[in-house]
Amino acid sequence: MDIEKLRMERSKVIPFERKAPDRLRPLNVPVPPTFEEAICYPGDERYVALWWSRCGEDIIYDDGYRSGTGHSFGWMAFARHRVVAPILSRLDYLDYDRGDHPGTERLLLDRYQRRFYAGGANLVMDTVKRENNIPAADTPPLVLSKKQLDELAAGFRKVTTLPAEELDRRMQELRCQIGEMLCWLDHSMGQPA
Repeated sequence: MDIEKLRMERSKVIPFERKAPDRLRPLNVPVPPTFEEAICYPGDERYVALWWSRCGEDIIYDDGYRSGTGHSFGWMAFARHRVVAPILSRLDYLDYDRGDHPGTERLLLDRYQRRFYAGGANLVMDTVKRENNIPAADTPPLVLSKKQLDELAAGFRKVTTLPAEELDRRMQELRCQIGEMLCWLDHSMGQPA
């Protein structure tokens, strides 16, 4: 018997699927009903692109209308779960520090079908824009008056403080959402996504 063949048979490594840059690949990753709340995605669009930024250790979301950083602990609890980690570990959706190695892939969440896909970064972003009906980029730029710019700047300077009780309540609520997500994932083991 060929030594290489024997080594492959004994290996626990999951072989990589050939990546096709021109198509989305469905991922067999269960999507908990509380996933969006656990990562603090604030939108309501059907398709959301996701990727991890090593620079700030953040999960980034972009639905074409809004983009931002989600709750990293919620994402890490999901991504490190024993059902999810073996699948996500084979993808290149990580952007590293200083942009010296941007990930070549993005995750695409279909919030209606509760399904994840993976694909090239440009393909996923094009899909998000097309499927969420994002207007073409050739629209004229927004022009603001000096008064509008001043009001916008004042809004950024305004500091909002939360009472400690409200902050504690929100953190407890987020912990509960993450806990519900993990319980759901544990329960979904062995069931198809």
